[in-house]
Amino acid sequence: MKTQTKIAAIFFVISLAIIVVTSGLVYFFIIRYSFTDFFKRLEIRAVVAARYTLEDEAAVLEEVRQQHLEKLPEEKEYFFEVKDGKLNDAEIKKLNVPNSFFASLLAEGNASHQQKDIFYSGITYQSKRGKYAVIVSAENYYNSHHLAYLRNILLVAIVIMSLLALYISILFSKYVFNPVKTITSSVKDISSQNLHLRLQPSTGNDEISELTVTFNNMLDRLETSFETQNNFISNASHELSTPLTSIIGEAEVTLAKERTPEEYREALVSVLREADRLENITRSLLLLAQTGFDGKKQKFDRVRADQLLWDVKETI
Repeated sequence: MKTQTKIAAIFFVISLAIIVVTSGLVYFFIIRYSFTDFFKRLEIRAVVAARYTLEDEAAVLEEVRQQHLEKLPEEKEYFFEVKDGKLNDAEIKKLNVPNSFFASLLAEGNASHQQKDIFYSGITYQSKRGKYAVIVSAENYYNSHHLAYLRNILLVAIVIMSLLALYISILFSKYVFNPVKTITSSVKDISSQNLHLRLQPSTGNDEISELTVTFNNMLDRLETSFETQNNFISNASHELSTPLTSIIGEAEVTLAKERTPEEYREALVSVLREADRLENITRSLLLLAQTGFDGKKQKFDRVRADQLLWDVKETI
């Protein structure tokens, strides 16, 4: 997998994770708010129902209920008289709710309970007739309708935002790697025949600009090395052939006929002199061949290289 694809995938996954987590948190807190708000609504209805049923305010409260409190789905009201701080088992069984609900209701004066989509809210109410437990139950239509609608909206939003995040991820990765692709394309056009070409430096002061400068410096070193090798190759054959020709010619002339010891000595002296010249030329050329490299070899010095070439020619 290419690095550009990896970056696009990572960016997309991170964006998708943020979108999903944010949507999940929004949905979670709205559910909590919905549950709390619905329990509060049921508690208010329990108070109204208690005063409407157990007090002499029926006419006023009936008008309030009709005008301001719409009928909730599956809404039911229960009134249980509290005797000796407890309720009868028959009353508990009638509502089919856990005993902890009634225990909390009697101990704290109010309690709430959820059983699937049915919500229960109860209070204890002290009236002229005595102490009663008033419980109102209803289906939470906010949960079954509004939250379902919100869930669908969030799912659609997640899909749309995911596609948008994928599109942005691809654009972002292309934007980041466009300078790198430009450098790669330019480097492919550079060969040993056109080492004079250089990368176009970027205007910014970033990693891409630093990479461009590094490539150009490397090309400078490569060009220097190639120039040095070309100089070596162009001069080596000529500069080495001259003393070799002299040695071979001197040997052939000497061996052409019998010579006196003195003549043989002169011939050997001449051969030795040409061999010394050949050794000096070879050493100079080897030193010239080593220029232009870093590390253990000599660094290129154009003045020093020109001087070496001149010394070789003078030796010849």
